[in-house]
Amino acid sequence: MLDVLLLFSSICTAVVVGAPETISGYRGERVDIRCSYESGFESNSKYFCKGECPITGYRNIMVESGSPAKDERFSLTDDTMARVFTVTITDLRTEDEGQYWCGVERTGPDVYSEIMLLVKLDKNTTEVSTISPSSKTPSSFSPTELNPQSGQFLCLSLFMTLIS
Repeated sequence: MLDVLLLFSSICTAVVVGAPETISGYRGERVDIRCSYESGFESNSKYFCKGECPITGYRNIMVESGSPAKDERFSLTDDTMARVFTVTITDLRTEDEGQYWCGVERTGPDVYSEIMLLVKLDKNTTEVSTISPSSKTPSSFSPTELNPQSGQFLCLSLFMTLIS
């Protein structure tokens, strides 16, 4: 049982902030996803991953600052003056739809912001939406604004799976 608890504590070391943000794009087009971060993290590595990213050992990193992307359609640029990194996905595909995480490496647990990417088949407008209408600001990393529905629920679910 002690082994299970140690494993659980090492898995649940991510800090997830804010509510998930929904971003929409159109198949075949490009989408820009803006991820902001707090002062002091300008020189830290940033990354964008798909799926169960906050779980240690399950990172499916699509693109990371300073490294070539897993898929050449993904790119990451970091504006350290504005403290925003932007992930661009070109030639958007239906299989790109899903859960993603903007991540900032730091000493201790990394900081994550959840993104839900929707890929629409029909283009009804002339522009690609990069921020959902209900959200007026990009993702923001603030350790004081934990999202219990994402990170803590995920850890609780994992713990229950491990002990059963």
